[in-house]
Amino acid sequence: MENSELISKALNYIRQSASNNDLTVENVACNAGFSTDYFGRIFLAHTGFTVMEYARFVKLRQASKLLATTDKDILDIALTCGYESHEAFTRAFKKQYDQTPREYREKMRNTTLYYGDIYPSTIGNRLQHKYPQLKLWNRDEIIDHLLEKDAIRWGYEAITIRVNGSTILCENDSPENGFISATEWGNDGFELMIISESTDQIMKYLQLFSNENCAMVICSTVNEDSIRTVLNNCGLTNHSIQTIPCKVCRNLQNRVSAPKGVSLREVTASDWNELQDWAVRSDCNGSWMSAIHSELFRERTPKSPVFGVYRNDVLVGLALGGFQETHGFVVNNCVYTALSPGEDESIYRYVFQFVTNDALKRGAVPFDDIQYQGSEAACGTFDSAQVGYELMYNRYVIK
Repeated sequence: MENSELISKALNYIRQSASNNDLTVENVACNAGFSTDYFGRIFLAHTGFTVMEYARFVKLRQASKLLATTDKDILDIALTCGYESHEAFTRAFKKQYDQTPREYREKMRNTTLYYGDIYPSTIGNRLQHKYPQLKLWNRDEIIDHLLEKDAIRWGYEAITIRVNGSTILCENDSPENGFISATEWGNDGFELMIISESTDQIMKYLQLFSNENCAMVICSTVNEDSIRTVLNNCGLTNHSIQTIPCKVCRNLQNRVSAPKGVSLREVTASDWNELQDWAVRSDCNGSWMSAIHSELFRERTPKSPVFGVYRNDVLVGLALGGFQETHGFVVNNCVYTALSPGEDESIYRYVFQFVTNDALKRGAVPFDDIQYQGSEAACGTFDSAQVGYELMYNRYVIK
């Protein structure tokens, strides 16, 4: 097994065991299959942390997530994360975050919390160690590059980079021809996303990472036939491609008329009891209603509006968009709709158009990457092009 795979094994072990006070360099090294002396040097070279620094980092990241997303007592959080006292926890937390746990909690009450803010990642250091020809780029600089280049086309990928806390790697002195966005997904490995409009650059990156055991996605305006040719030229003929069209709506549309008796209105937290009653009647799953609850009661911005779908003034469904923002650019990420059993399929298309228009009126760019034939996440059987969305690029998932 290569060192990088052994380091990944060690990282997973630390994440699972960081709050244990008996965690040592020796038992981490033993679990990963290294001798202790050699392990410390290799770990630092791959991750940029010593073993115990990384363990402390993981503990405090776990604590930061609990502070931001729960109302647990700070002492309870300290004990959960392996600290023996409030004082020791506060000292360590302030050293890492330059604020006390209480100050951090108050700040996060009014800040959008992203995956990349709460999940510890070492993927950038590990890949740069393995591929020294790659350069690490500042994430904010890349976000600005995409927004300046074409915010309508690439703004959603800029937001994805921000939300995922992606590490950016580039082979060249400029990201103009393309770059890698790398995201670490818990203990399930990592994803490499190639963002490029150059078939030559896409080929270089595919060849470079051809032996990596990871998810690979290409975001490009290059057509599918050309991507297949690139795969063939790279010797990746045993891989299949899933093509996901990524579309944007620029202007208000009124192509679909409201079905008879159907109307939408924005609901608020004061409507929560009515929405719960509908969910019980419609056997609507808990995760869906949890998302609705989160948007209705959250104080952070941007806040996504929630709409009740009514037939003759009786609630028959709920619709939710997903507002996300980076560097002042806001998108509405898809439209999710749940209807009561037996409701007409045609409602989905009208709701999709209604929420799209509402997003445009609020200054958000409507984006769609789920409403296409074969998508398991699609809400209704229609293509968003039918309500004014236009193709910007494709995501090619290499399997």
